[in-house]
Amino acid sequence: MSNERVLSLSMRPKTLQECVGQEELVKSLLYQFSVNRIPHFYMIHGPIGSGKTTFARILALALQHGNTSDPFEIPEDVWAKYKKYDIKEINAANQNGVDDIRALVEGMRYLPIAPSKAKIVILDEAHQLTTAAQNALLTETEDVAKHVFYIFCTSNLSKIIPALQRRAYMMSPKALTTDEIYALLEKAAEEAAFIDDIKPLYDALYINSVSSPGLVLQAAEKFFSGIPATESVTNFQIGKFDTLAICKAVAKGDWKESAKMLKDLTKDEVVTMKLCILGYMKAILMKASGQKASTMARAIRILADDNDMLARFLANVCLTCETISGSP
Repeated sequence: MSNERVLSLSMRPKTLQECVGQEELVKSLLYQFSVNRIPHFYMIHGPIGSGKTTFARILALALQHGNTSDPFEIPEDVWAKYKKYDIKEINAANQNGVDDIRALVEGMRYLPIAPSKAKIVILDEAHQLTTAAQNALLTETEDVAKHVFYIFCTSNLSKIIPALQRRAYMMSPKALTTDEIYALLEKAAEEAAFIDDIKPLYDALYINSVSSPGLVLQAAEKFFSGIPATESVTNFQIGKFDTLAICKAVAKGDWKESAKMLKDLTKDEVVTMKLCILGYMKAILMKASGQKASTMARAIRILADDNDMLARFLANVCLTCETISGSP
């Protein structure tokens, strides 16, 4: 590859305009800044690889350097000083208790020191906060000091208590369209000096319902390194598993085999594994009919939740058709 950095780093957007397929979200943020009505509590939710942390960092720097005609046109020298700003990035997988949150809140009471204009917390994996920790944030996020901003990122919105959700300005990066996925692959191939055909990877991404930019770039990184398209798409961050074999076992209803292959799965790998299985079953559903389609649709509904809207929606459409027709 022509670039020593992995694609997910070398192609990470540094301005809102570089965020592919997010025109509506960008427009709303620009409007907030133009009228100077900026929320102090943002919650960015979406699947793994959708760009939540990227959006959070761009937003944090816009709040810090500000006072330009376009606060989101962030110069390289500002990015180079990112760690000098009062932007605290916390992974709730490691700091998720009520004592952690109370210590955090206490530290936010002090005014920022130049060059910072605000004190900002980016809380990744926010759904891993305990219920007590979330409750400890209710008063803080409702009556926020002028110099304090919270940006929560989560891939499982259902685990955030409703009272905390109501206090936040909600943002959800959209999945890429098929045209946007192909355009991103072309750009990635150019970045990596890859000259072979990218269509096998594009087809594998489509079949497996992968539409988050981060996961697209992860798959491209593997494919450009010589790994077959299907394997590049289905392994992602859980390379120690034969994800294709797991998907096939689940789709067959073989719990004994599935359990054997999933025995070492950790909680941090659950969401990615679930998306792999849902993508595989969705591909089967779209080609099936009759009892097979009905069975697959019901299986998808069991496994999916509100974060898997496309797979769940298609399953519901299939079951709706079955209900109307009166037979599977």
